Amino acid sequence: TLYNAVIKANLRVRDRTNHSIPVNYMEMGADATVADGRIDFVFQNNTGEKIYIIARLDSSSSSNKKTCVFQIYGRPDPNGYTYSLDHEIIEEIPIPDPVKVPDKLAEHVVYTDQTYEASKGQKGYKVRTYLLTKSGSTVIDQKELYVDTYKAQAPKIYVGVTPR
Repeated sequence: TLYNAVIKANLRVRDRTNHSIPVNYMEMGADATVADGRIDFVFQNNTGEKIYIIARLDSSSSSNKKTCVFQIYGRPDPNGYTYSLDHEIIEEIPIPDPVKVPDKLAEHVVYTDQTYEASKGQKGYKVRTYLLTKSGSTVIDQKELYVDTYKAQAPKIYVGVTPR
């Protein structure tokens, strides 16, 4: 979410890593992840002016969902341009063969002729992302930023270990 606010503010992105699998709250290619001490999202205020960042959590009254909102305030773009991302899926990565896990503690199944599908698995993707520069509704520039890979996930199936 912060990454998208940074893009819209036309700040310089120094370091960004996509999530390893698609997330349900952001389009593929529009996400950035952080992981305690291993992966960071780094951006720079390249405007020459101060910026002000507001982060808040909005709660919807119609559900229990909460939304993270980032707003970046600073000087307007000198040309009046706006910035956004566009994406295209360039490859679908098939779902791998299922991973069979012996259910030694009988948490899901007991007998060797029983199985329990704990997860269905999911396709992976390669996604190309572009930075669009717009004047009004007209795209005046399109720059390729990166190609992200989202790993395919194998289905996980528990199998019983006790003969009948």
